[in-house]
Amino acid sequence: MDDVVFRCTKQDDAQEKALKCVHCNYITEHRSYLQRHMKAHAEGKRYQCLECEYRTARSDHLNNHMRTHTSEKPFSCNQCDFRCAQQATLYNHLNRRHFKDKRTFMCEYCNYRCHIRADMNKHIRKVHEGRCILLGV
Repeated sequence: MDDVVFRCTKQDDAQEKALKCVHCNYITEHRSYLQRHMKAHAEGKRYQCLECEYRTARSDHLNNHMRTHTSEKPFSCNQCDFRCAQQATLYNHLNRRHFKDKRTFMCEYCNYRCHIRADMNKHIRKVHEGRCILLGV
Protein backbone atom coordinates (compact mmCIF):
# COMPACT_ATOMS: atom_id res chain seq x y z
CA MET A 1 0.00 0.00 0.00
CA ASP A 2 1.31 3.48 -0.85
CA ASP A 3 2.14 5.88 1.94
CA VAL A 4 -0.50 8.52 2.55
CA VAL A 5 0.92 12.00 3.14
CA PHE A 6 -1.02 14.85 4.71
CA ARG A 7 0.26 18.41 4.39
CA CYS A 8 -0.15 21.12 6.91
CA THR A 9 -2.28 23.94 5.52
CA LYS A 10 -2.12 27.62 6.45
CA GLN A 11 -4.59 28.74 9.09
CA ASP A 12 -5.72 31.69 6.97
CA ASP A 13 -7.06 29.29 4.30
CA ALA A 14 -9.20 27.44 6.85
CA GLN A 15 -10.22 30.36 9.04
CA GLU A 16 -13.62 30.81 7.36
CA LYS A 17 -14.59 27.19 8.12
CA ALA A 18 -13.52 27.40 11.79
CA LEU A 19 -16.18 27.64 14.48
CA LYS A 20 -15.00 29.45 17.61
CA CYS A 21 -16.07 29.38 21.22
CA VAL A 22 -17.04 32.81 22.53
CA HIS A 23 -15.77 31.95 26.02
CA CYS A 24 -12.27 30.59 25.30
CA ASN A 25 -9.78 29.79 22.51
CA TYR A 26 -11.47 26.54 21.42
CA ILE A 27 -11.76 26.21 17.61
CA THR A 28 -13.26 23.38 15.56
CA GLU A 29 -14.68 22.74 12.11
CA HIS A 30 -17.50 20.57 13.46
CA ARG A 31 -20.68 22.17 14.77
CA SER A 32 -21.46 19.19 17.02
CA TYR A 33 -18.01 19.47 18.67
CA LEU A 34 -18.62 23.15 19.36
CA GLN A 35 -22.07 22.41 20.79
CA ARG A 36 -20.61 19.78 23.13
CA HIS A 37 -17.86 22.20 24.14
CA MET A 38 -20.33 25.04 24.81
CA LYS A 39 -22.42 22.71 26.97
CA ALA A 40 -19.41 22.34 29.25
CA HIS A 41 -19.30 26.14 29.71
CA ALA A 42 -23.03 26.29 30.44
CA GLU A 43 -23.23 23.38 32.86
CA GLY A 44 -19.83 23.68 34.48
CA LYS A 45 -17.76 20.80 35.82
CA ARG A 46 -20.49 18.91 37.59
CA TYR A 47 -18.82 15.46 37.68
CA GLN A 48 -16.28 15.08 40.49
CA CYS A 49 -13.93 12.24 41.34
CA LEU A 50 -14.49 10.74 44.80
CA GLU A 51 -10.79 9.88 45.11
CA CYS A 52 -9.21 13.25 44.29
CA GLU A 53 -10.04 16.85 43.29
CA TYR A 54 -10.55 16.10 39.58
CA ARG A 55 -13.71 17.66 38.10
CA THR A 56 -15.10 17.55 34.56
CA ALA A 57 -18.15 18.52 32.55
CA ARG A 58 -18.46 15.08 30.95
CA SER A 59 -19.27 11.76 32.60
CA ASP A 60 -17.20 9.81 30.06
CA HIS A 61 -14.15 11.87 31.01
CA LEU A 62 -14.74 11.01 34.67
CA ASN A 63 -15.03 7.31 33.79
CA ASN A 64 -11.71 7.52 31.94
CA HIS A 65 -10.13 9.39 34.85
CA MET A 66 -11.27 6.75 37.37
CA ARG A 67 -8.96 4.24 35.67
CA THR A 68 -6.00 6.22 37.03
CA HIS A 69 -7.10 5.13 40.51
CA THR A 70 -8.03 1.53 39.67
CA SER A 71 -5.16 0.80 37.22
CA GLU A 72 -7.76 -0.79 34.92
CA LYS A 73 -6.47 -1.19 31.36
CA PRO A 74 -9.38 -2.40 29.22
CA PHE A 75 -7.84 -1.52 25.84
CA SER A 76 -5.32 -3.94 24.35
CA CYS A 77 -3.27 -3.99 21.18
CA ASN A 78 -4.04 -6.86 18.80
CA GLN A 79 -0.44 -6.85 17.54
CA CYS A 80 1.52 -6.96 20.82
CA ASP A 81 0.83 -7.19 24.58
CA PHE A 82 0.45 -3.45 25.10
CA ARG A 83 -2.53 -2.51 27.32
CA CYS A 84 -3.81 0.91 28.32
CA ALA A 85 -6.60 2.77 30.09
CA GLN A 86 -7.62 5.12 27.27
CA GLN A 87 -8.80 4.31 23.75
CA ALA A 88 -6.89 7.33 22.41
CA THR A 89 -3.67 5.95 23.94
CA LEU A 90 -4.22 2.68 22.08
CA TYR A 91 -4.85 4.60 18.83
CA ASN A 92 -1.58 6.51 19.28
CA HIS A 93 0.29 3.31 20.13
CA LEU A 94 -0.96 1.60 16.98
CA ASN A 95 -0.03 4.54 14.78
CA ARG A 96 3.39 5.06 16.36
CA ARG A 97 4.46 1.42 16.70
CA HIS A 98 2.63 -0.63 14.10
CA PHE A 99 1.26 1.62 11.34
CA LYS A 100 3.93 4.28 11.14
CA ASP A 101 4.77 3.45 7.53
CA LYS A 102 1.17 3.89 6.38
CA ARG A 103 0.68 7.61 6.84
CA THR A 104 2.91 10.62 7.23
CA PHE A 105 2.17 14.24 8.12
CA MET A 106 4.61 16.80 6.70
CA CYS A 107 5.07 20.35 7.92
CA GLU A 108 5.09 22.87 5.09
CA TYR A 109 7.35 25.22 7.06
CA CYS A 110 10.23 22.79 7.63
CA ASN A 111 11.24 19.17 6.99
CA TYR A 112 9.55 17.76 10.10
CA ARG A 113 7.50 14.58 9.54
CA CYS A 114 5.43 12.50 11.93
CA HIS A 115 2.74 9.83 11.97
CA ILE A 116 0.26 11.35 14.43
CA ARG A 117 -1.73 14.50 13.66
CA ALA A 118 -1.57 15.60 17.29
CA ASP A 119 2.24 15.44 17.12
CA MET A 120 2.17 17.72 14.08
CA ASN A 121 -0.13 20.19 15.83
CA LYS A 122 2.19 20.20 18.84
CA HIS A 123 5.21 20.75 16.58
CA ILE A 124 3.51 23.67 14.83
CA ARG A 125 2.48 25.33 18.10
CA LYS A 126 5.95 25.02 19.60
CA VAL A 127 8.23 25.55 16.61
CA HIS A 128 6.19 27.75 14.30
CA GLU A 129 4.06 29.49 16.95
CA GLY A 130 0.79 28.08 15.64
CA ARG A 131 1.09 29.48 12.10
CA CYS A 132 -0.98 26.65 10.65
CA ILE A 133 -3.48 23.92 11.48
CA LEU A 134 -4.16 20.52 9.99
CA LEU A 135 -7.33 19.78 8.13
CA GLY A 136 -8.67 16.49 6.90
CA VAL A 137 -8.55 13.01 8.32
